[in-house]
Amino acid sequence: MESRSEKSFKPSNQNNSAVVDSISDLEILETKIGEPTIKVKTIDNQDIILHSKYDPVKEAIRFCDMYNLNEYSKLIVIGFGLGYHVEELLKRIDYQQRIKVIVTNPKIFKVAVGVRDLSKVLEDRRVEIIIENSKDSFVDRLKRTFTSINEEQNKLIIHQPSIKAIPEGFSFLKDVIEEVNLNRENQNKFKEVIRDNIKKNIKLINDSIGVKQFKNRFKDQPIFIVSAGPSLSKNIEKLKLVQDKGIIISVDTALNPLLEKEIKPDIIVTIDPIKVNNNKFYQKMMEVDTPLLHSLGTCSEVVENYLGPKIIGLSKDDLLMDKVSDLVNKGRIETRGSVASTALDFANYLGGNPIIFVGQDFAFGENGEVHAEDTFNDEGKRETTFLRRVEGVNSDQVYTSKGYYLLLRRFEKYLEDHSDKEYIDATEGGAKIKGTIIESLNEVVKKYCKRKLKKDDIIESSFYLQYRLSEDKIEEFIEKEL
Repeated sequence: MESRSEKSFKPSNQNNSAVVDSISDLEILETKIGEPTIKVKTIDNQDIILHSKYDPVKEAIRFCDMYNLNEYSKLIVIGFGLGYHVEELLKRIDYQQRIKVIVTNPKIFKVAVGVRDLSKVLEDRRVEIIIENSKDSFVDRLKRTFTSINEEQNKLIIHQPSIKAIPEGFSFLKDVIEEVNLNRENQNKFKEVIRDNIKKNIKLINDSIGVKQFKNRFKDQPIFIVSAGPSLSKNIEKLKLVQDKGIIISVDTALNPLLEKEIKPDIIVTIDPIKVNNNKFYQKMMEVDTPLLHSLGTCSEVVENYLGPKIIGLSKDDLLMDKVSDLVNKGRIETRGSVASTALDFANYLGGNPIIFVGQDFAFGENGEVHAEDTFNDEGKRETTFLRRVEGVNSDQVYTSKGYYLLLRRFEKYLEDHSDKEYIDATEGGAKIKGTIIESLNEVVKKYCKRKLKKDDIIESSFYLQYRLSEDKIEEFIEKEL
């Protein structure tokens, strides 16, 4: 005999029953308490049940018990499902609080309205429901919504079963949500450290030239961004061919391997808020006179002790940096994501074209290596059992972590948003980067490095005197904002 929880649920409104019948990958089931739940086939062909087969109302109560809702003015809820948790949230907030719900599966939302009386939710002025069938429109709404998540009075609440039920056309949403979570984790982890760095670095702000003085200084010239992926060891020697016919930007972790091969980069980029526990790297770093690009959130010890010329970029999408920029306009730079993203944004700012990536794997090496040889951040090898596989530059499958995968997707989004440039992936391994042309480093050098650049003169001429912020203004800012 069929148990009650496994019987198909019949919508009371016959006009709405057609809604359910028309969606083949969804099945409405009746629970033990007589309320509906829904069985969904996921994009990887797994069956999941979105709400409890026994008591979805009690399940919603337990779900909401996890949050102290009184602390927040706005709740941003990812996933509507059949609405049980949204109903319970509404019972717990006051008339001034607001809920914004992002529907992750429009078909399920359509079913929810058909099989449940959700009039109280839909008519409640405290609720805003975001539902889009167009990917572009959805992304636009998400951008605006997620911009506010980092505000202290907003709380992100994720209904995990709804994430699993995201349809194929909206699978990008999983990446967006994972990225938001990763950003929040990093922000919470380094919040105090970054704040302390800003407090110390702003006192040194007059020692660094702003990125704005480098605008288009290398317009339409080849710029090579060197990262410390495991494949860097395969073609690092070939960077010697660039010499004075191209610009080499090195991320901090790639500096040691370059210096070991007697390759001197033109610019070093570092944004790490903490000093990694390896003095060998910092000793090497302090021995060069290459311009160092950093942000106010960069480890203050590195910024203070670096003896070479310094370039500063104020972080984009940062309200505090908006206020700093009002005091002294140094120019803005992308600092979210990896240091390679910062290097890429600066290469674009320099006017580089093409922009060539070397050692930009976004994946582990063939034997699980994390970084190239001789990097200060060499973590050895990584167990690949629990990693995800992505398409590689050689049309193979490579292993990557969640963190690398999200950085890869952000990197690709940047390339899509700045598609007026040509991007070449000369990395000899790792993940395929959408938006790039794959070419060997030899071919790139032959094709684009044809004439000598007076790059040292150009860089040196950019270090002219800027407006200096007075000590009184700096102290006033620290007291007021930090």
